[in-house]
Amino acid sequence: MQIFKPIALVKNLPINIECLTAHNDCIVVTTKQGHLMKYRIKSKRNATISANRDLDIELELTDSCKQFSKKPVAQIETVPELKIIITLSDGLIHINDYDNLEIVHQIIQKTKGATCFATNLQTQMTLTGEAQHMLRMCVVVKRKLILLYWKNKNFHEMSKEFNLNDQPRMIAWCSESLFIGYKSEYDLIKLTSGTTEGEIKNLSATGGRQPEPIVRILHDDKVSINRDENTYILDQNGDPYLKYSITWSDIPLNIAENYPYLIALLPSSIIEVRTIEPHLFIQRLEFAQLTSNLSKIKILTSCAGRSKSLMIAASTNDIFALVPIPLDQQKAEMVAEKHFELALRLANMQKKDSHDASTREIELQYAHDLFHKGSYQKALELFFNLEISPLIVIDLFPDLSDKAFTQESSNSTSAQQLTTIASDKNGHKSNGSIDGDSDERISALKDYLIQIRRKIYSSSRQPQANAVSTLESDDGLSLFSHMKSPRAIEKLKQEVDTTLLKCYLKTTDALVASLLRLPDNHCKLQVTEKALEKYKKYNELIILYQSRGLHRRALELLKNHFQNSPISGYEKTVQYLQHLGQDQLEIICEYAQWVLQNDPELGLKIFTADLPEAEQLDRNLVLEFLHHNAPQMEIPYLEHIIHFWNDIDSGFHTTLCLRYRQKVAPLLAKYLESIGNQVPCPAGQEPGELGELRRKLLDFLEISDYYSIKNLPDLLQNEGLCEERAIVLGKIGQHKEALDIFVYVLNNTKRAEEYCLSVYNKKLPNSQDIFLLLLKTYVHGPNNFSSDQLKRKLSISSASQLANDRSENNMNFSSKIIRLLAEHGDKMDPLKTIAELPGEFNLVSIGDYLDKTVKRKLQEGHEREMFRQLVMAKFYQVQKSWIDLQRATKIVIGDNTNCQVCNKKIGNSAFVRFPNLDLVHYSCKDRYGKLRYQNYDTIHQ
Repeated sequence: MQIFKPIALVKNLPINIECLTAHNDCIVVTTKQGHLMKYRIKSKRNATISANRDLDIELELTDSCKQFSKKPVAQIETVPELKIIITLSDGLIHINDYDNLEIVHQIIQKTKGATCFATNLQTQMTLTGEAQHMLRMCVVVKRKLILLYWKNKNFHEMSKEFNLNDQPRMIAWCSESLFIGYKSEYDLIKLTSGTTEGEIKNLSATGGRQPEPIVRILHDDKVSINRDENTYILDQNGDPYLKYSITWSDIPLNIAENYPYLIALLPSSIIEVRTIEPHLFIQRLEFAQLTSNLSKIKILTSCAGRSKSLMIAASTNDIFALVPIPLDQQKAEMVAEKHFELALRLANMQKKDSHDASTREIELQYAHDLFHKGSYQKALELFFNLEISPLIVIDLFPDLSDKAFTQESSNSTSAQQLTTIASDKNGHKSNGSIDGDSDERISALKDYLIQIRRKIYSSSRQPQANAVSTLESDDGLSLFSHMKSPRAIEKLKQEVDTTLLKCYLKTTDALVASLLRLPDNHCKLQVTEKALEKYKKYNELIILYQSRGLHRRALELLKNHFQNSPISGYEKTVQYLQHLGQDQLEIICEYAQWVLQNDPELGLKIFTADLPEAEQLDRNLVLEFLHHNAPQMEIPYLEHIIHFWNDIDSGFHTTLCLRYRQKVAPLLAKYLESIGNQVPCPAGQEPGELGELRRKLLDFLEISDYYSIKNLPDLLQNEGLCEERAIVLGKIGQHKEALDIFVYVLNNTKRAEEYCLSVYNKKLPNSQDIFLLLLKTYVHGPNNFSSDQLKRKLSISSASQLANDRSENNMNFSSKIIRLLAEHGDKMDPLKTIAELPGEFNLVSIGDYLDKTVKRKLQEGHEREMFRQLVMAKFYQVQKSWIDLQRATKIVIGDNTNCQVCNKKIGNSAFVRFPNLDLVHYSCKDRYGKLRYQNYDTIHQ
């Protein structure tokens, strides 16, 4: 490649060039004799307008000073921003005026014995928009560094100096770091904020064959140091910027930068051009035959600040310019050599839109070249930044794309365009894909699809006017060229999601389910279905069907694979049905049937799950379904909806009672038959299932207030469920009949007393005399029935009597009456109690009861009297407080006290004081109220 063209600007000068510096269009030259000359780079007068116009340049001498220095200038730098020239001559630093060379601003005596110096210019914009420049300089004086700063047209010394162990040969200042080159090594001094004190850091050795150290400040605060044939790139902190070094064909004598190129002056007047990123050899120029008198090139510098930067090279008597060819030609050269990254750097230097047509074309070729070379991640990142349609990118993966969809989406033309570009521009034929199924390739596509999916979905939510990218070109390759209609957007989403799912299946199959669960996933049903079946991802297939509302297909899959499969068993079916809800009740019942037949308890969980979908199912329909298909599950279902979901529907409560009765009645009959004439166990304590069910029935009848009692007592009577009938009779207020059953049928006075205590504590109407009613039962017996008659009324045969058969005359309740009065006498009216006792009853036996009753009544009287006295005391206390309050408030009626209504003096007239302390005549009090309401309305209108 020929990037730079050498041009002889001046040849055979009658002087010996010692130093040279260049800035913008100006070149400043100093000679061995101490002369200084300023040249201006200009176009030749007879230059023709052509593509090579930059090559027709020459030098024009604009100023010179023969007595500039008595001795040769060892180093020179210009600072056009401050209009000064800094030179090192005869071991002193001189500051001259840039426009008038004979004006000497300053000779810094402190720098006597200096060997080299370095400057650092920083520019900041002020609030007024003016550029403010800050110039600092570091001067090497033997083994000492002197730091200076420019102010008021003079350099001033900073507070401290650095003393070194060796004498520096070269120094460069980058940001807040000083890079120092010694004869054998390089060091860095990091300047701390606000002080010249810093930390010294050793960087590297200089090498054994390099004559002098070379340190150069590069683009973006990067620094190069040299060691023999190798150049190392560091950042401003001295840390390696690149993992590799720039290797030259020989040991450089000097190095300069013309971004993005790094240029080295080698022995024998050879100049070599390379790039830093990427590391490429670009050009080699030989000046041995171009110089006068075969003198060697000894100076190489860049012409800083020039819009079309050139390089200046000089020998003892000649000055050459290395003119770069136009950037468009440089880009073309780089593209032809497949140096796409470098071509893009050059394109970005043109100060145009970095995504114009030509740049986009280079980036597209670069992305395809990366893909062809196996850099999939980097290639797809570039495709994403270019906003290339994912339909085209997916075509690069033929093993993942869907041919039917590709034809449908009409993107084959675009894919051919991309392939044609890759073939024509890159110089090799490409089918747009890489054979094989590497994980790296699929993983890169997966990451790309995740990013592009996010972009597509966010763009599709924006208004159509904002959805079209400003980068959209007419090549038909851009993302938004495939998003011009809702139908096209839908197809784009389908292809992206389906391909992403295939990537997950090949790399991270655990993410397949999460993709399918997304509410906005657009995976194509048939393609996804086949892919999941191929990989036997039945769980994910069920998720797919569920997300699309294809519940029958999902449930059929579960039914067909309930054995010897990853989804075997009934649990998956139960879980699926639990989440369907009321709208799908028909499907729930249809597919719950085969589960209930095989595992009734698990099948019941379909309708009793702790989920809103299960709780909101129509319970009447569910109960009817269970009645016909799993009647043994009716009671568990009713128990769940009543006890856990707190359903108070009377129908459900009544049905549960009846279902309990239906189960208990035959078990009870069988149990009584089995024990013969033996005394049966108390109700609810029978062995086995009977005892458990009867205990549930008794508890439910006791706690529930919502079952229908209309026909229930008769139903219980016919089945011989006496205790249950007693509880129900108590619910409807027939306490006498309930107590008759407890006392005379069941012969269980303890249960009767527990019943009375329960009714008494509920404090229902007429419940305060419940214990008196039990006393009557003890004394007078059942209503119009003997014990045997009552049992016959309840249809209890003599073989299955629930109590010992004793005649009424032999029943002696005296001890029970005494115990009743002793334990619960305080819950009965004493006068009514004594009146109910039979005439022959011995009152001495209830002496303790009578004694306690009298004491209790006396205590109650004392408590009432005490309470009355406390109330009266409180009343008197309040009255006293009221009187004291009235006396504490004084009303002064003076000569100036006027009525708030009529504004007349109150004087000795009767008056009224309102709570807000307003005083009015007694005759004006009614008008005062009306006046206040009028004022209130006026304020709030």
